[in-house]
Amino acid sequence: MPHITPISLILPDEAATERLAASLAPLLRSGDVLTLKGDLGAGKTALARALIRCLADNPDEEVPSPTFTLVQGYETVAGPVRHFDLYRLSGPDDVIELGWDDALVESIVLVEWPDRLGSALPPGRLEITLTPAPEEGGAEARRVTLTAHGDRAACLALLAGSACAPLAGDASTRSYQRVIRPDGPPLIVMRAPHPETELLPFIRIAELLRPCGLSVPDIIAADPANGLLVLEDFGDETFAAALDAGAEPEPFYRLATEVLITLHRTFRLGPACAGLPDYDGARFLEQVLLLPELVFPADSTIRSEFETAWQAVIPGAMSGPHSLLLRDYHAGNLMLLAERPGVRRCGLLDFQDAGPGPAAYDLVSLVEDARRDIAPTLADAMIEHYLAAFPALDPVAFRQACRVLGAIRHTRVIAVFLRLAARGKPGYLRHLPRVWAYLDRHLARPELAPVAAWFARYLPPERRADLIISEPKS
Repeated sequence: MPHITPISLILPDEAATERLAASLAPLLRSGDVLTLKGDLGAGKTALARALIRCLADNPDEEVPSPTFTLVQGYETVAGPVRHFDLYRLSGPDDVIELGWDDALVESIVLVEWPDRLGSALPPGRLEITLTPAPEEGGAEARRVTLTAHGDRAACLALLAGSACAPLAGDASTRSYQRVIRPDGPPLIVMRAPHPETELLPFIRIAELLRPCGLSVPDIIAADPANGLLVLEDFGDETFAAALDAGAEPEPFYRLATEVLITLHRTFRLGPACAGLPDYDGARFLEQVLLLPELVFPADSTIRSEFETAWQAVIPGAMSGPHSLLLRDYHAGNLMLLAERPGVRRCGLLDFQDAGPGPAAYDLVSLVEDARRDIAPTLADAMIEHYLAAFPALDPVAFRQACRVLGAIRHTRVIAVFLRLAARGKPGYLRHLPRVWAYLDRHLARPELAPVAAWFARYLPPERRADLIISEPKS
């Protein structure tokens, strides 16, 4: 992670101190340590008091100074809080008697006069230094300097005192906010309830893509254990937004195709992919099986026939070249970074599910976008452009792989969109006619004849328009 330089803010009055506390308090949890430094009268206790009231969600919470008691405890809606004032502490050994070790594990810890701790000072902490600054903001003004020690503290420092605006999410459980900072460029905060499957893979894949000369967001700070990632902000101009505004499609799709060409030329499969999802035949079969599981949950015979049909066609898509498969490569996940050169003009997002797989998959994902219409001539031109970059490829076999992989992707997308609608997101249903059209075009090809026969028997066009599934309530 890049080193986070200390962040400096001016608090002109008590109201500004309360706003800082209000921005910081929702981020805090047990195990966080905030050390408050400054001379007598610098405002340490005022900030601690504002933080405790925010954590307690009670503006009238009684918060006495612990100058004489040395430690004051609170039970808040955010969990236990321990407020230490170590001004009268004679040495670091004395802090043990105050329940210091237990507090570090069980509580949010606020410490005034942390220099008294000596070697007991926690290595992971957010150091907050307050100094009077009347010349910068008036008689009550304070300068606050936030110094992060550790990745968790870096996230807290970057978000403290910043305004956050929610951004549109996706079909996942992740959420995003843009952080408007008083002292630097905006940042993006990604939050995920399942960091082990979302944030950690995102960090890892970003580290694999960056050496290929591609644009992925810089990771400014990370707290994966708590589902928090602070990223470089690529702005708002997705390829999809530019196309919706009337931009000529060909340059955007050519650039996106060039990104795949660059990736497939430079990335080497091997030990770097250990532990990543392997997009092999078994995984693709698992993905398409979601459809009969949702539509025919009580009929194992129909599901078995579906599985047999796909087992007959999937191997035809697996014999071609393999590379790092990004999985959701489409215009909505690509950012226009106009000031960058070459393929770096395309910013990549939503790649945390990447893993080794057939190189044709992402190209199909790009030119057969579930959410937007793309002229077949343009889609075909991009496949031709890709093939021209790899003259050793068998064009007939590659196009066949594209069709089988396209059918796999569209079958899975249909199932996912039906499931999302059943979970209260009916907006995805508007895309189904387009996705069914893609799928039917591929089913007309001889390499997909077994799968086409299943659809003709169990899900012909006349049965699809009003297709709705319901999931059992958990």
